[in-house]
Amino acid sequence: MIRHLPLLLLVLLLFAVPSASASEFVPLKGDLDRKKRDIVFRAKVSRAIDNGAHWLAKQQLKDGSFKLAENTVDSMAPFYRHKFARTVLCFYTLADCGYAPDHPVIKKALGYIKKSWRSVMQGDWYAQSSSYSLSLLVLGMHAMYVQPGTVRRVVEHDRYGARKKTKKNPCGYPLWVRRMIDAVLDWAIENQTAEGLFRYPQETGRLRHPGAEDLSNTQYVLLALWAGSRCGYDISVEKLEHIARRLIAWQDKDGAKVERMPDPEPEAKPKAPTGTHGYAPQEPKPPSKPRYHDRARGFRYALVHPFSTGSMTVAGLSSLAIVKAMLMERKGLKPALKKALDQGMWDAIAWLQQRYSVHENPGEGSTWHYYYLYGLERACVIAGKRYIGANDWYREGASLLIGDQKPDGRWAPGGQASRFPGFEIYKTDLLDTCFALLFLKRATVKPKGPVLDDPGPVTTPSGK
Repeated sequence: MIRHLPLLLLVLLLFAVPSASASEFVPLKGDLDRKKRDIVFRAKVSRAIDNGAHWLAKQQLKDGSFKLAENTVDSMAPFYRHKFARTVLCFYTLADCGYAPDHPVIKKALGYIKKSWRSVMQGDWYAQSSSYSLSLLVLGMHAMYVQPGTVRRVVEHDRYGARKKTKKNPCGYPLWVRRMIDAVLDWAIENQTAEGLFRYPQETGRLRHPGAEDLSNTQYVLLALWAGSRCGYDISVEKLEHIARRLIAWQDKDGAKVERMPDPEPEAKPKAPTGTHGYAPQEPKPPSKPRYHDRARGFRYALVHPFSTGSMTVAGLSSLAIVKAMLMERKGLKPALKKALDQGMWDAIAWLQQRYSVHENPGEGSTWHYYYLYGLERACVIAGKRYIGANDWYREGASLLIGDQKPDGRWAPGGQASRFPGFEIYKTDLLDTCFALLFLKRATVKPKGPVLDDPGPVTTPSGK
């Protein structure tokens, strides 16, 4: 009898609670259903990440680099010349997926990187790989060695064993990593254009590329500079202001009027239980009312391009947010520039809100679709936006990626291949798998504080 006492007490307790109407229990059921859906969703995301990272790791070659696609060899064709670039992209992705420095795949990749990075910086490789690959190298090292909230002390000694006075190293990088990052970021600043942004290196070693500045190179260089600055690399306020002014001038001058839709406020704590049933009915929360209107102003790859696209608008949004964050960290953000940066970000968000999609790259269709998704993640994380309009961009993007994943773990959306049928060089499963994983992992590091402020009523460069 005694051993059944807990069960008897539970039965008595259930009968002692007065019955409640069905409507009073609906909120509880809804909460449970939502929690179940969230648990299932997170499990699917985790499984997709694990399977994708496993497939990616299997693409490594004996020298530590990564192959672009099955049954292909490196040649002078586009994409194949980016051997170092695709290797550091895979390294960055696997580091963010939790592969540690002592993992065999990472050790081989680091061996390849150590042997190759100087020649890439000196222009001994295809020049078009340099800005992207060296910026991704910095991001990969940051993902590999910098753990949030921790600072490791690194002591450097000279050849005689005496302790040396070292540069500021708050992230505790291994010494060879810190030296590499300093050299790479110095190189990036040297290759900055007179106008203020970044490009494929105009002339590097034996190779020359005549291209002007572009927003795609710029966003990756800025990400690298931001990662470096969080770990002691110094860039002047004057240079940052120069970049900010150029970005502001790069954005479309005007656009359609769009109601601003701020993210919903965090849900309030549940009310205290009332009544005999023990549950407080949850009142529906009114939707946020837009207080302002913005102008949908996008960004384009280069100023000569005829129209803005989704991938470049998210690049512009994240670039504006990064520059503002870096100026705030240096306490060098002037009020007029702050207002212009804020309005530029809100107008870019308005452009995305007006053309929102996770199913394609707005303005480009299937071309560089996953590159756009990773850019959307980056822009929204840095700007602190959980929603674009009424759309939960992460949930919708992750659901699409989970559905698109192949049984072997890779992603192969076929955007470039469909645009250029018959060209083997446009098979980009490796790149798209990296972009998908970086989106799912939310790889972008958040700023120390909010970056996107409310600037008040819209004032665009058109004066409207």
